[in-house]
Amino acid sequence: MAKISNGFVITQLPRIQHGIYYGGIDNNSPWPISKDEFKHFWNAKQISFYEQIFDDLCFDEYPVWVLNEEMSLLYWHYCKQKGIPARMIYIESLHPDGEIDRRLHSQYAIADRLLGYDVAECAWDYFSVILNDVIYRPSLLLPAPSLNQNGLLASYEEAVDLLRLREARQTGTEPITFEKGEFAPIAIYAV
Repeated sequence: MAKISNGFVITQLPRIQHGIYYGGIDNNSPWPISKDEFKHFWNAKQISFYEQIFDDLCFDEYPVWVLNEEMSLLYWHYCKQKGIPARMIYIESLHPDGEIDRRLHSQYAIADRLLGYDVAECAWDYFSVILNDVIYRPSLLLPAPSLNQNGLLASYEEAVDLLRLREARQTGTEPITFEKGEFAPIAIYAV
């Protein structure tokens, strides 16, 4: 079965990291509400649907991404009601094994809503290469890529180039140890 590679993520608001505004997927606390707490705002049918679908998409008690817009919006609005500064983004993980839900793509992958491309792993902590290897440790990946106003890469090609540079640094004459994972370019769109 192909991996669904697009959907919604709720993260805390973007913030300044080491003097750089970073608006990617690895923003402090993705999915800031625990599974126990959201039982207060989803009905029994929605919770059952959630638990059935997200077994393969969950790590610990937090979802990786949600394909259902209605459920994502409910979650996001609950964050707002609780005073949790959060945003909802639409993502497309451009993983080679992935399969895009075409309906979501046509509705949300709109060029003027594109914030940029992160290079990350869609797993429980959404580890971002841009945040952790470019912003936090800029001397590791030289020449450092140029980031746009959202602290992201401007194109898919730049994201692929960053992955290649990272791989080369891991196996070069003076190898650098990086976080391991299945990293892929991720297009991030405002909702």
